[in-house]
Amino acid sequence: MVKVAIFSSSPYVRRQMEPLLQAHPGSFHIDVGCNLSTAALCQGAEAVCLFASDEASHDVIEVFHEYGVKLILLRCPEMYVINLRAAEEFCIKILKVPGYSEHAVAEHAVALSMALNRRLVRCYERVNANNFNLGGLCGIDFHGKTIGIIGVGKVGTVAARIFKALGMRLVAWDPFNREAVAALGGTHVEEIDDLYKEADVISLHVPLTNSTRHMINQESISIMKRGVLIINTARGHVVHTPSIINGLRSGQLGGVALDVYEEEGSLFNQDRSEYSDEERIKYWDFQFATLRSFPNTVITPHSAFLTTESLKMVCNSMLSNLKEYEMGGPYTWELHRW
Repeated sequence: MVKVAIFSSSPYVRRQMEPLLQAHPGSFHIDVGCNLSTAALCQGAEAVCLFASDEASHDVIEVFHEYGVKLILLRCPEMYVINLRAAEEFCIKILKVPGYSEHAVAEHAVALSMALNRRLVRCYERVNANNFNLGGLCGIDFHGKTIGIIGVGKVGTVAARIFKALGMRLVAWDPFNREAVAALGGTHVEEIDDLYKEADVISLHVPLTNSTRHMINQESISIMKRGVLIINTARGHVVHTPSIINGLRSGQLGGVALDVYEEEGSLFNQDRSEYSDEERIKYWDFQFATLRSFPNTVITPHSAFLTTESLKMVCNSMLSNLKEYEMGGPYTWELHRW
């Protein structure tokens, strides 16, 4: 039976992984994230389980090899730092999960849009401070407005259905799923610029590729409706952060809600609330600090996936991956070097 060392085991991960530990006795949790200084904590395990914020660089994978690790299990679809060439060099398999619950991510995107539009964070903070003034809390009706969905895969489809249920007109762009847009009762635009010009709210649901990297940039923002709201629960690098900062500063963007951020790997999944001033400055991200300082931004810590159902789905996928590994393949979700 394969023993698994589970890195970055916060309390919710421990609950999530209970079925795995029952099926694979001897597996164990490691509280800290994986990096070069902690990789050796995998000792005694044949497999390691990593999250997006963990590090799987060449040197880390070499440490895994030295301690007898044969398998890396990802409890995420992709990672910030993973060296596939090193995994091949040291004959270590990498198996990922296909994704998270599309309902979890889509619902979070809609929730972010609502929080942004109706200033819910500001409302909450005011009431907690015994301030019941209504100034600066005015939003817009989503009913009758145009929602622009970029990427009509599983998540984008669910998000489109929810936004349409609010009475919004659907405009979407996805060169690979034109038929899906028609089935949703929406309008598919051949040129993405047409979506930028029409949408009152834009929700991003595309994978990160060469063509989608920084697709939201100074040029695209300049042709959007003034006051448009942008929601990103996809990938941080889909958005060019300096461009949205400029868009917010100029008023071209009415607001931005993000569950992902370009440089989130050094920020998210960590608690720095009790750091000293010196420690905080050491890790200070001036761009992120500027972004979150705007009154019309809402940022969550890459938590769109985080529902009970989604976590169960991830654990079941990992158990299936382990079963395939123990049987010697074939592997449904092996991560290869292209």
